[in-house]
Amino acid sequence: MRPRTQALSAGAFNSQKTPCLIWIDPSQKLPLQLRETKSLHPKTHYMSLSHSWGPNPFIELRTENLDSFKNSIPFNKLTKTFKDATSITRVMGIEYLWIDSLCIIQKDPVDWAKESLTMGDVYTNSYCNIAATYAVDGTVGCFSERREIDISGLVINIPKRRGRNVSLFKSGHYAFRDKELWENEITHSPLLKRAWVYQERVLSPRILHFTERRLFFECQQSRTGEFFRSELEPTQQEKDDVWNLGDGMKEGLYAMLHEARSIEPVDDEAVFRRRLIAGVAWIYMVNNYSTCDL
Repeated sequence: MRPRTQALSAGAFNSQKTPCLIWIDPSQKLPLQLRETKSLHPKTHYMSLSHSWGPNPFIELRTENLDSFKNSIPFNKLTKTFKDATSITRVMGIEYLWIDSLCIIQKDPVDWAKESLTMGDVYTNSYCNIAATYAVDGTVGCFSERREIDISGLVINIPKRRGRNVSLFKSGHYAFRDKELWENEITHSPLLKRAWVYQERVLSPRILHFTERRLFFECQQSRTGEFFRSELEPTQQEKDDVWNLGDGMKEGLYAMLHEARSIEPVDDEAVFRRRLIAGVAWIYMVNNYSTCDL
């Protein structure tokens, strides 16, 4: 999907703001390794991960294991979410992945004070963000056992009637649609209830949501999913209406910001219009953020 803004061309890092990434060998012959980005090409693509930590302890980057992680990150000690994220990254044809607890030294106040300030840049410049949307902790992961009906939906075929028997319904194929699909699986998901994740969702140029039964995608222009894609696509009227945010938080928000940026402040009326739209976008973000768990 062609970007509205330059942000969507993201995928390259700033070595000063994204100092470490996890290298994933495409051949799967070599172990995961923590690599410093200052030695990589500036346009190297990388994926990022949004996940709920949960109460259960899991492997983290510490000062004492920093050198060993540069040689090998023990795959068998990773959570299911981390393992799934590496698989997704490899399938996407990308060799690098950023995970907060493995790329920022934990229990180190100095490193945390420095690295936490750059997390916005990390997600903004990622090629695509992997969201473990339905997982309450690392044991759940991104992948789950699914039924075919969850992906393809329920379709009933009513055949043509012969003779004098009259059918109550016209013959044909009828597909059942869940009008609240996005709201139920994305908006009210465990991951998006966390306030810390809000900036990750807003800033990431693209997001792959892994829910319990389906895969969803959203970017700055649209949202879609495996199940009844047409019902998730905004109508042309919604696309043209900058004030119609609906439940499509990301594309609605970016539509407003794009509209504000496109107004040249040539006179007082234009300045007022620009500030008004930007102000509404800010209120919208504050309202959404305030509904999350702090």
